[in-house]
Amino acid sequence: MKQKWWRKLAIGCLMLMTGIAATGCDGDSDDKTETPPDPVALIQETAAQIDQAQSFRLLLAQEGQPTVIANDLDLEITFNSADAIFVQPDRVRAKVSVSIEALTQEVQLIAVAENQYINNRFLTNEQWTLMTFARDFSPADLQSADQGIGNALRSAQDVQMVGEEEVDGVPVYHLRATVEANKVRSVTVGLIGTKEGAIEIDVYVRTSDKNLAQIKLTEPPQPESQDSTIWIISFAGYGNYKAEEVEEPQVEATNNAEPTPAN
Repeated sequence: MKQKWWRKLAIGCLMLMTGIAATGCDGDSDDKTETPPDPVALIQETAAQIDQAQSFRLLLAQEGQPTVIANDLDLEITFNSADAIFVQPDRVRAKVSVSIEALTQEVQLIAVAENQYINNRFLTNEQWTLMTFARDFSPADLQSADQGIGNALRSAQDVQMVGEEEVDGVPVYHLRATVEANKVRSVTVGLIGTKEGAIEIDVYVRTSDKNLAQIKLTEPPQPESQDSTIWIISFAGYGNYKAEEVEEPQVEATNNAEPTPAN
């Protein structure tokens, strides 16, 4: 009888300890499981932050149907990609990869307010020249109240949370929505071909600070093509750049304009 009593006590203690351990594990699991943020509230917060960013880096690329840049050079210049920095309120410096008459060229671009300056061996003999390179772009558009990136995000409809994933090794929330094409013109620095109607937008928001990591825009095929155009716009380097890094160069103007000194 004595041995049975000790055996029952030991079994009871073991069951109690097992129950406590299981409860503790469940509690840890609950603590580690976070409820995903509301997608509408998240995209609004991200829009506010891109509007307030003092500076950032922007990488722009496209897939699918080629895009011709409207310019004042009387040349067919096809866009490939761009690596740019933006500094409030209206300064951009960029390296733009383009194709000019089947030749791939890198064009350096500085845009300050409404002035654009380019430097390229083929186009300007490696001299900075005051010239409108991208006719439909002004740096201030990136943060303007009615045309800016933030306004495009706020205008998104049917915002859905796709889930959590990574972009270039950075944890992000992936949102999907639709947006009117005329709201995302500045997001593609004026290059988007679709002028009206809803298009699909994928938004990737950094989980750590809710800053914008990437936007993907999917244009429907244009009348002359069966291929969609996909724009991939990546963002990084928030607050890392100063206005002094985007100064207007000393140039000889073209197109009968006056020489423009550096500010």
